[in-house]
Amino acid sequence: APTGGPTRPPTPLPTLVPSIACETNTSRYKLVMRDEGGDGWGGATWEVTTDGELRATGTLDDGYRGATYICLEDGSHTFVIETDDDDIYFEFDDTSGNSFSGRAPITDIFQTADGEIFGAPSLSPTVSPFPTSAPTPVPSLVPSYAPSSLPTPGPTARPTYEPTALPTALPTP
Repeated sequence: APTGGPTRPPTPLPTLVPSIACETNTSRYKLVMRDEGGDGWGGATWEVTTDGELRATGTLDDGYRGATYICLEDGSHTFVIETDDDDIYFEFDDTSGNSFSGRAPITDIFQTADGEIFGAPSLSPTVSPFPTSAPTPVPSLVPSYAPSSLPTPGPTARPTYEPTALPTALPTP
């Protein structure tokens, strides 16, 4: 026999982000898979590992495009697609709209923190012309905003708000 009507009201309009629940201390990330030929990835798979432990794996079975969602904890992860099929592309997205993308074959390290995705730091520091740990033998052409004990040769374009070493003849504003 029919009931007196529906027991629950309809759900609200669909959301832009799927309602995939992640465990505590993990965040949701979207992996978009693309295939230039439209026939899927032909058995090639992607995988995400953390400290050598497999976190997720998958493939694009058929078609030009597909997507899946992955829950990852904060930290450093490795993304791998091992294949010679160069019409395989991917894009890894976070909830803030940041992403990284590429094409197969690839092995890439990335960082996650609080739902955001970042590139991994380089294995060695980059060489930078400044700052230097010791004074340079000649003046630099790059301006420095570090405090100096030496007076400037004339008025500066920006006001200073720190006390001067000597009293001034005029009041300061």
